[in-house]
Amino acid sequence: MKKLQTSKGFTPLNPEEKQEFCQKQNYLTGFTLVEMIVSLGLFTVILFISMQALLSMVDANHKAQSLRAAMDNLNLSLEE
Repeated sequence: MKKLQTSKGFTPLNPEEKQEFCQKQNYLTGFTLVEMIVSLGLFTVILFISMQALLSMVDANHKAQSLRAAMDNLNLSLEE
């Protein structure tokens, strides 16, 4: 069987190798707390930026509708 390297990347995904690796090296697989905090922070920043973009588009649409209504009212008043 292949010799497993412990210094690079994640532990193997093959169940037999994983079990053998965990028994020999006494390691657990999964994400560390630091990795989870960093990924959650990045997700939060991306979510915040996308929500700001969405809210600015909604605001711009509202302003455009208000201007269109004002122009329609002006055109209607000039026609009479």
